[in-house]
Amino acid sequence: MLYHGGIKMKKKWNLAKAFQFILISLFVVTSLTWIGSFKSGYHVDEMYTFGLANHQYDGSIQPSIQDEMSYTGQQLWQEYITVDESHTFDYGNVLVNQQNDVHPPLYYILIHTVCSFFPLTFGVWMGLAVNVGLAVIVFWQMVWLFYHFVSDRKIAIIFSLLFLFTMGFINNVVFFRMYVLLTIWTNFLTILFCKYQPGDSRKIYYFLLTLILVGGTMTQYYFLIFAFFSCLIYGIFIIKVKNWKKLMLSVLSAGVSFTISSFLFPAMWDQIFDGYQGEIAFSNLSEKSMWSSLWTFLNTINRQVFGNLFVFLFFAIVLLYIISTENSKIRICRTEKSRIGGGAFAREEISAYLQLLIPTVCDILLIAKISPFDTDRYVMNVMGIIYLLVFAPLILFSGRFTKKAVSGILALAFMTLFCSYQGGVPYLYSSERENVEVVEELWTDVPCLYIYDGSMHVMPNYQDMAGLDQIVFLRSDHLDKLREESYQNYDKLLVYIVNTIDAEADDVLQQLLENNPGLDTYKTLFSYGYSTAYYLE
Repeated sequence: MLYHGGIKMKKKWNLAKAFQFILISLFVVTSLTWIGSFKSGYHVDEMYTFGLANHQYDGSIQPSIQDEMSYTGQQLWQEYITVDESHTFDYGNVLVNQQNDVHPPLYYILIHTVCSFFPLTFGVWMGLAVNVGLAVIVFWQMVWLFYHFVSDRKIAIIFSLLFLFTMGFINNVVFFRMYVLLTIWTNFLTILFCKYQPGDSRKIYYFLLTLILVGGTMTQYYFLIFAFFSCLIYGIFIIKVKNWKKLMLSVLSAGVSFTISSFLFPAMWDQIFDGYQGEIAFSNLSEKSMWSSLWTFLNTINRQVFGNLFVFLFFAIVLLYIISTENSKIRICRTEKSRIGGGAFAREEISAYLQLLIPTVCDILLIAKISPFDTDRYVMNVMGIIYLLVFAPLILFSGRFTKKAVSGILALAFMTLFCSYQGGVPYLYSSERENVEVVEELWTDVPCLYIYDGSMHVMPNYQDMAGLDQIVFLRSDHLDKLREESYQNYDKLLVYIVNTIDAEADDVLQQLLENNPGLDTYKTLFSYGYSTAYYLE
């Protein structure tokens, strides 16, 4: 009877956990989708995401624009960013596009898969469908990692939710690039090394290691930096326990993963060593000073994850450690699990903490040295680990006094969450909503002239140009054509001028006013992406 009762209790427990898993996952999906619905504009690289995922390769990975040809807003973009009905699930084309780009194809394959269910359609929800789904995985990874250190499931869930809604991670979710997927592989590798001790030689470990390395490599080549340092530290721990068999098989698994990656995407090595971003990286390695970039990355993490409170949190960790050591005589033990409110600090947990800390620090240092731009995207994948590295010690050290003391750390986490939003969420591009409203008033009957120097610089204006009925493009090196009769019959005109052209915008606008008797003046509407919009009347 006791045996059967135990089975019933276990079934109830499993059902409760399953219900909790579904309920929390639905909450995450609903919340992130609602936040993402406020996304109003796109970075040029996000337009590349959809173009490279869906555009049929025609010798160029950029949209095809012909000078002096009239387009509608929808006609201009439909062919480039949507899936043609005859090319749904055309993964071969995705690979061809990526071979001519600088990134591996896995994220683009996911985007193309979602878009293939809705041919000739584009919307913010297509990017959200991929990134929000991936974000759910990130959340449960964070729960696992927090639980590994604090051994309290409720606290692990609460702090994982708090990380999920920091501006840094929200920014990642609404940026339709591969960085949420990169976060998953980064976390999976970390979990793998935390779960399987250096002395553990189970076969599943080698399979998972190979799978994670392939997945990360096929997502973003910067994953290899974190993977290298993470594997190096884990290898040192393996050497320490003299598990030579596991060391050799781990190296073999890494070799197999690179072989598989090369087979799946042969252009990988050319892109790493000969692609323009690879060339920049190797050039920066010998020539660039990393300190300015490092300061930018650290400030980004501090602002987006900790609400500019990192220094305070660091001193709080040190203070709590000193006080708790004096009061509870924390000792280092070999086997006892560390618990909130407990008195032991497990040696295995110190090793796990170092397994997270050292690769993350080395990853940021090297990326600061080689990255072509000082942008937040390059540290998005380690933001969750950094959040854990700060709050896990705070939870543990405060718990040495009483479990209620953890509520103080929880309040501190809420404070960092709210403070992280002081500058808004950059990749929501909230200002573009206002830009669209401005242009909407002109959509029906105002022609548009777009002066540009390359189609890449046009792409961020997708949203505000989508409803225009007549768009004519003119390259900046053909401005002499403004004297022709076809450009002298306007009585009102919307003009976009790319900010990177050699000519002064005022000179171009004055020329248009002089050549068109029906135009008397102009006003600046807004600047967005690479261009500024003007209205002439």
